[in-house]
Amino acid sequence: MALMRQWQKEVGVKAGFKPGQMQLLSGSIGEESLIEMNTPVQSLAELEGMWAKMGKNPKHGKFGKKLEPLIVSGTNRWDILRVAD
Repeated sequence: MALMRQWQKEVGVKAGFKPGQMQLLSGSIGEESLIEMNTPVQSLAELEGMWAKMGKNPKHGKFGKKLEPLIVSGTNRWDILRVAD
């Protein structure tokens, strides 16, 4: 979680993620665990712009290398949801 919080400050905010709106969630049952970051965006175009900025930030890749031993290969994913309420 500490590494994800550091990513939020050093990469996420610079990519356009709003600090007060990024939410980290974690949970585990037995040997399975999950870390999830939720954040609202106004549009897919805004999200794509954030992803583009992340890709250009060399710190993003460095965080990926630090997280690599903690994540099962092929299990990371992005879910894009719409608030229905």
